[in-house]
Amino acid sequence: MVEKEQQWLRDSALKVLDSVVDAIITIDDHGLIQSVNQATEKLFGYDASELIGQSLTMLMPEPYRSHHQAYVDHFLHSVDLQFDLQADLPLVYCDPVQIQQVALNLSRNAMNAMLEVDCACGNKIMVRTRVHGDDIEVAVKDLGTGVADSDQSMVFSPFHTTKADGMGMGPSYLPVDHA
Repeated sequence: MVEKEQQWLRDSALKVLDSVVDAIITIDDHGLIQSVNQATEKLFGYDASELIGQSLTMLMPEPYRSHHQAYVDHFLHSVDLQFDLQADLPLVYCDPVQIQQVALNLSRNAMNAMLEVDCACGNKIMVRTRVHGDDIEVAVKDLGTGVADSDQSMVFSPFHTTKADGMGMGPSYLPVDHA
């Protein structure tokens, strides 16, 4: 059963990645390409079958190419992703691509938040699911510095971002109660 669930998660994640307009490449801890989305194929002009199993550095110019493995090693020793998933969650009617995209964005934001401060407060990211009455909670908790008081009221506002290169396309479009 675990293998079946892992395959479903993998397949679902790939569907989400293909819906993204940015190039997304996943690699293993040796820097070898494990998957690419359709935007990657278009951007770099390679078919997925030509990229999978190759070193990510084949797509990089210098000086990034020669420093890449050091970045991978630093990342692997920096972030500890943990899951606390409630086993008996009920089935829900939702758009799985939207939910998966939100989970991916929250996890990526958590990693970036901690790496921005070099994991000074710790390196753990916890993804947790729980049932609360008629609601299902999905929480992503990191040990970054948190949201500044001045930005608290804007967290769910469209196009609000605290990132230099952010677009503010975060959770504002979700049909949830943010109270």
